[in-house]
Amino acid sequence: MLLTSLAFLPLSLQVLEDVVVKNDNPETWVLEYPLRLKPYVSDYRACLNRANRTTTGKPDFEMWHRGDLKRCEKQRAKLVAQSKEASSRSEEGLSAGEVEELFRKIETIHIARGRDLDDQLKERFASAAASTEQYEKKRPEGLIIELVDAPGFNSPPHPHGP
Repeated sequence: MLLTSLAFLPLSLQVLEDVVVKNDNPETWVLEYPLRLKPYVSDYRACLNRANRTTTGKPDFEMWHRGDLKRCEKQRAKLVAQSKEASSRSEEGLSAGEVEELFRKIETIHIARGRDLDDQLKERFASAAASTEQYEKKRPEGLIIELVDAPGFNSPPHPHGP
């Protein structure tokens, strides 16, 4: 009996794939879906993550991540249909509603990642502002000249002597 149970263990482990993504916030997202849907999920996630972006120094990553949903709209429709069809051919498959929910959850995670990047950027801006403010409070008044000798650096001789 135990041997029979152990024989089915590898098969049952192949049915679901867990993708755990942990960000700096104490929030963890888990996607569970049949292994047969992995190519469709992977293709959709790749579409969402495939973008050339130039950061502007503003916390606008969430906005960009939301824009990825529009950009991948056609790909999503195709992959959802393929996922539903593949899932219907399997006993462990998801219902059509569960497939839709899976892809909505992928989108929610994608947007939350953008929001997390925005929050990290805002935190760094606040930290930099606090450090600048702290420095300005302790900074002495008046003209301060710091002379620092760089090792191995010889300045040219002064034209009027030492």
